[in-house]
Amino acid sequence: MVASTGRFSACRVEQPVPRGERRRREIAAVAEQVFFENGFTDATMQSIAVRAGASKETLYRHFGSKEELFAEIVEARARDFIQDLDEHFSRTGTVEQILTGVGLRGIEMLFDPVAIKLCRTVIAESPRNPALGCIFLDEGPHRVRLGLSKFLTGATARGELACPDPDQAATFFFGLVMASLHLERLVLIPPPRMSEDEVRHHVDEAVAIFLARYAPRRSASTAS
Repeated sequence: MVASTGRFSACRVEQPVPRGERRRREIAAVAEQVFFENGFTDATMQSIAVRAGASKETLYRHFGSKEELFAEIVEARARDFIQDLDEHFSRTGTVEQILTGVGLRGIEMLFDPVAIKLCRTVIAESPRNPALGCIFLDEGPHRVRLGLSKFLTGATARGELACPDPDQAATFFFGLVMASLHLERLVLIPPPRMSEDEVRHHVDEAVAIFLARYAPRRSASTAS
């Protein structure tokens, strides 16, 4: 099974984190585990504070509400992935090569056990707390889609693609790459295994289908 390797983040130069921000991240990491264990609704700010070794006042100083704390967790999970996408988009190469890299990184994230737990938590809790689903989508998938949409907009302006609606095209791309695989990992325990060759073939096919729709059309005069 393909697992997250962290190979992209390992290449980054880590910047010093201010003490207050470091403590904020530590609390968010503890809260993530409490949410996974108890569910969002049953987890309390008091239980998170106790687990984090902090006062409830400290918790509310960093996060105004439990919803804000959850949003921080989702945003943190999306942050590295979005940064990886930005690195892909800034590289030289063909659109096909860049999209292939994005697709492979997307599946790597998709197979991450923590990402799967987070999705399951949101699905389980959203009927009782509908705002949770909105937070998850806004801070995670929608931010990722926006990054790809910006790349597709630029590629269209350069004549490398023909995307009349880049935002919709970004949605279609991630659907091709992730949709069926994501569902399997949410509902099947243990999830199906895929070799690296199988993953690469899956992404190559998704990119080929995407480019068949959005590659620029050659005019009759150009073709002749």
